[in-house]
Amino acid sequence: MKKNFWDEYEASPRGIVSPHIIIPIAVAGIIIIVISIFLEYNFHRKDYFTLLDNQAKLFVTTLVNTGQNTLQAADALETEIERRMLTNLHLISALHELTPFTETSLKEQQMQSQFNRLDIYSYNGKRIVSVSDSVSSLERIPSDILAAVNEGLLEEIILTTEDSMESLNGRFITLVHRRQGGSVAGMVNAENIQTFRRLYGFGRFFKEFEKAESIEYIVLENPETIIAGIFEPYQLSKFYEDMFLQETFRQREVKTRVIRYNQRSIYEALVPFTVNNEAIGILRLGLSMEMYEEMNTKVKNRLIISGILALIMGVALLSFYLSHQHRQVLREGFIRLQQYTNLILENMGSGVIAVSNKGTIQLVNKQASNILKKNKEDMVGYNVNTLPQEISQIYKESITYKKDIQQPHYIRYKEDTDSRQLSLRTTLLQKDSSIETCILLLDDTTEQARLEEQLRRQEKLTAMGKLASRVAHEIRNPLNSVGLIVQRLGKKFSTSENLNNYSEYFHTVEKEIFRINDIISEFIRFARPPHIHEKVLDFQIFFKEIEILYQSKLQENQIHFELDIEPHPHISGDYDQLKQVFINLIENSIYAVIPPGSISIRGKPYDNYFEIKVQDTGSGIPEEEIPHIFDLYFTTKKDGTGIGLAVVHQIIFGHGGSIKVESQPSGGTTFIICLPYSEKGESL
Repeated sequence: MKKNFWDEYEASPRGIVSPHIIIPIAVAGIIIIVISIFLEYNFHRKDYFTLLDNQAKLFVTTLVNTGQNTLQAADALETEIERRMLTNLHLISALHELTPFTETSLKEQQMQSQFNRLDIYSYNGKRIVSVSDSVSSLERIPSDILAAVNEGLLEEIILTTEDSMESLNGRFITLVHRRQGGSVAGMVNAENIQTFRRLYGFGRFFKEFEKAESIEYIVLENPETIIAGIFEPYQLSKFYEDMFLQETFRQREVKTRVIRYNQRSIYEALVPFTVNNEAIGILRLGLSMEMYEEMNTKVKNRLIISGILALIMGVALLSFYLSHQHRQVLREGFIRLQQYTNLILENMGSGVIAVSNKGTIQLVNKQASNILKKNKEDMVGYNVNTLPQEISQIYKESITYKKDIQQPHYIRYKEDTDSRQLSLRTTLLQKDSSIETCILLLDDTTEQARLEEQLRRQEKLTAMGKLASRVAHEIRNPLNSVGLIVQRLGKKFSTSENLNNYSEYFHTVEKEIFRINDIISEFIRFARPPHIHEKVLDFQIFFKEIEILYQSKLQENQIHFELDIEPHPHISGDYDQLKQVFINLIENSIYAVIPPGSISIRGKPYDNYFEIKVQDTGSGIPEEEIPHIFDLYFTTKKDGTGIGLAVVHQIIFGHGGSIKVESQPSGGTTFIICLPYSEKGESL
């Protein structure tokens, strides 16, 4: 048979674990150390990325807000704009000297430099090549100015039309001298000038962050090109190739990602850049991840060093601390087991009371406290004799005879006016044949007993009803024959001299026969209850009708009637049968109340049922009679038949409800009826 850890531990001398157990534990320890370092790395990595994400989002949000504010100061950028325009034309002039432009190649330069028109002139003022957009036309350049630039008398100049600052139809014309003679002229309309003011101003704003160590690049990019930015000459992803850029531009929200840039990992934050609620591009901020890479290197080195140290020292340290750790594990396991056991005990449906062999209460769970209606603090540590006498007696019996009591003992537990039935069992815990603890198990079986009693009573009533029906049929037939004979004898002796005497006798016999026949008919009605015709009932209206019915009789008997019925969900029932129920109960209350007195009917809805209490201030019912009041033929009235409450019980049971009675001598009686909710039935 394969031995487990505990078998090995017990088999080892003085509890020392054998070496072939130490080795796996040492390996497990090394694995645990490595895993802990890895988890620590993941935690630091997560914190780092969270910090980086917050930093990047805050940075780009600040850039956008500050950039938008910067763009509003466009007048201060005029010099920078002019310099950019002149620089672009000088660049185009230099490129033309290297390789003369064709119309196609010059068109590309025009689109990149954002001029609306470009013209290249020879020394004598002849236009060599010219390109423009579809809506732009070149304003006439004064011939003296064009000649001065062509001959080199003027190196560069910017001309404007009169309405260029006020209208979108204005023009800016820039001319620069070519080294080999001639000039390059570029024209920009007012709309593009406004774009220059925004974009070049933003580029100038970017330069303020150029020396920041943590920033790798800042780029403002639109679907066509990179508008402005500071970055190394390394390839960034193009807008039309990068789906992430396109998605960010569409959704207009801040997003982050990790990319490779200049053979390094870069944490990139992206946010759409808007001016006057119009998106002009995407702001891309690249943050250095050198700290992350350094952290990776440190973690790798730490893992290697920790692994070597763990391998060298693990076995020795593990052997040294094994006993202590083992006890610690056992202690923690015991605490967890105790907590788990307490959790089970607290959530058990049965009450549990642990009592030592000395009679001291050691443990009480929540259910036991609820059943006995006592706080745990008032029981734990006290003697078992502080518990109800019936419970302490069961404990003493179990301890004395040293046996478990598995067959439930049912006891009546009374507290103030509350009387309940409890089920009690015991289990003895022994150590070395000596009893250590007695476990008392309590269950509140009051409701179960009530339901069982109700079911037994209904079965009994059903059986008695069937018997009564059969007996009634057997009696009714000869009784009818006797009645007919009495009637015939009455006619026969109608001429007799003692007619008056005979007539009185025959009348008395006939009257008693009718009385017996009425009783038999009532028995048959009880044995064959009518079918329930369900209708949706409104008990506020239902009991109001009953109040009106008994108003006169209650006043005659000096009885105050109180009605309090709360609104309730749908309840389906037989109107006539339920009316018979409450008429019987009210009649009994009127009979029991000694004027002046009171009768009250209260209705209150609960989760699954509607509770109706019929309460009176009558003489009450003796305790010994309460279990029998619903029995057939049981009555305390002089002229009662003992069928009324049996019929009440039968009707309520047929409606799926329950009925119980609470009464004290000289303290009045309360009938409590519970009827379930239902969606069936027709409206009343």
